[in-house]
Amino acid sequence: MIGRQKTYRVQLTEEEKKLLQQQALARKTGQSKARRAKIIIKVEENPDWTDAQIAGEIGCSSGLVRKWRKRWCQTRSLEEAPRPGRPCLFQAIVKAQATAFALRVAAGIACSKPTDFDIPLARWSCSDIAAHLVTLGIVVSIATSTVWRWLKSERIKPWRFHTWMHRIDDNFVEKATPVLRLYAQAKFLLSAGFWVVCVDEKTSIQARRGLHPNKAAGVNQPVHSAARYVREGATHLFAALSVAEGLIYGCCSPTKTFLDFQAFIISVLIPEAIGRGVRHIYLILDNGSTHARMALRKAQRLVLPRSQPLGWECIQRGSASRQPSGGGASQNPFPAWRLGTSQGKGYIFS
Repeated sequence: MIGRQKTYRVQLTEEEKKLLQQQALARKTGQSKARRAKIIIKVEENPDWTDAQIAGEIGCSSGLVRKWRKRWCQTRSLEEAPRPGRPCLFQAIVKAQATAFALRVAAGIACSKPTDFDIPLARWSCSDIAAHLVTLGIVVSIATSTVWRWLKSERIKPWRFHTWMHRIDDNFVEKATPVLRLYAQAKFLLSAGFWVVCVDEKTSIQARRGLHPNKAAGVNQPVHSAARYVREGATHLFAALSVAEGLIYGCCSPTKTFLDFQAFIISVLIPEAIGRGVRHIYLILDNGSTHARMALRKAQRLVLPRSQPLGWECIQRGSASRQPSGGGASQNPFPAWRLGTSQGKGYIFS
């Protein structure tokens, strides 16, 4: 007895069959699409099978087999049909106003204070923007997720910002030029015997000792570290950056005074400078009280013998005063771009 003929009979070309087999076996193909490809291949190979037989072979429902048999005959595609989704509640002008407001907010946070908008916030979030849209009367109500979706489509993130230093000194260029020139010519100066070093300190670093040891990493497992710890006091880090090479020299101290800074210079930088064979050191410092330049001048004379031709110059970041002095007729080579040497027994300080 001949049963009812199927309305949608699948016939594949060699190219279509090869493409479906590739999609069914490929590792990166989604599981739903791979199942659809297997259904179409099995339907074409067994035209007399019922949908239930094919579903049992594939491991799916007979309704899914009927759906994709019909869909393939109509579209020759394994892609999902477009879904209309929920009807749009907001007009395009509302979305434009929201995104324009977000752009203005993003620029405002970067260039001015949040209080300029009469809102006491440090930064904007999607919920804040949604609430402000309602306050302005643009919409009666709006979900936070809607605002997030609009901003994502426009690639706007007003809650993110970058900070920078504003120039507040009229003589900023004049004061910054010596430091910038030293940084730009650090490698050239080092080859001529002039070492550019930037010195600073990191204060009050907490020393913490974990109560439990870390667990080693395993297969598909990262290193596990316990969150509980015991405070072991605080320490201060003195560090120096060799600008030409990016090397960092440092030591820790329980206190942060000029004597500690002096000890760092004497025990770390001076031996390294002598080992390098440099003739002159440019110390770039900030305006902190730890860097007492006059006291540093006395310390250098106590440490170095007069036969050691090692010159110094301390340049303060953010200060135009560079006052080389010392016990002899040393020349300051950098401002005039003359790579001179410390002459005789003199030393350069500031």
